[in-house]
Amino acid sequence: MEQPTNVYENYQQRLMAYGLTFTSDTELVKDCLQDVFLKFLQRCNVIPIASIPSFLFSSLRNRIIDEFRRASYRNDTSLDYAMNIYDYSDAEQSMIAKETEHREDKRVNALLECLTPHQRKALELYYIEEKDYDTVCNEMKMTYPSVRNLVYRGMQRMRAAAV
Repeated sequence: MEQPTNVYENYQQRLMAYGLTFTSDTELVKDCLQDVFLKFLQRCNVIPIASIPSFLFSSLRNRIIDEFRRASYRNDTSLDYAMNIYDYSDAEQSMIAKETEHREDKRVNALLECLTPHQRKALELYYIEEKDYDTVCNEMKMTYPSVRNLVYRGMQRMRAAAV
């Protein structure tokens, strides 16, 4: 698990940007962020948190919604109106998806590093550039069975490295 200071450094700017999608009140977002990080510090010492980004983003969203509710009781501002300004679930899912994709890309690139240059080129052409085996054979100036073996052995090596 990440250290609490690393969590703050890694997520503070993204959470601030996420919070500003709900409201332009930066002070409100900063206050809500402070509450979220305090809640995180209290919670992470008691219960392990499975997904830190999900916890932080959903906690911030809920904290801002609570502030909207509190303001609506005071101002007669409709919470439904405030929440319809921005579809927060799409933004949260988008940010989580981007982070997951980035993490997966880093992992695949690390696994590609364990391959020989020929294996890496064959796998990149076949899987990443989505070329068929005949095209890969022509580009690499190799026979069809050789390319198939290269791809197969490369996949085996990557699977072994992933374990």
